[in-house]
Amino acid sequence: MSNRYIQLAFDGEKTEKTAIETGIPQGSPVSPILFLIYIRFLFEEVKDIRIRIPSYLDDIAILAKLESLENNCQILENIAKKLIY
Repeated sequence: MSNRYIQLAFDGEKTEKTAIETGIPQGSPVSPILFLIYIRFLFEEVKDIRIRIPSYLDDIAILAKLESLENNCQILENIAKKLIY
């Protein structure tokens, strides 16, 4: 996790190498574990059986199936805000 660099390439052009000081490499075995720790509150807070959070490693889908479209949108919006902030 030290001495890591990134270099972007587009249409044959390359950027200068830039040191990476945070994060983990893509494909790291620890990535799914850290992701699930980050979103663990979703599994604890959502008790309603009409709301499902199926997941596989670091891929999730949040489904809300309530009577009204407005309620579904509000629930999904609240969950999205918690994930972002």
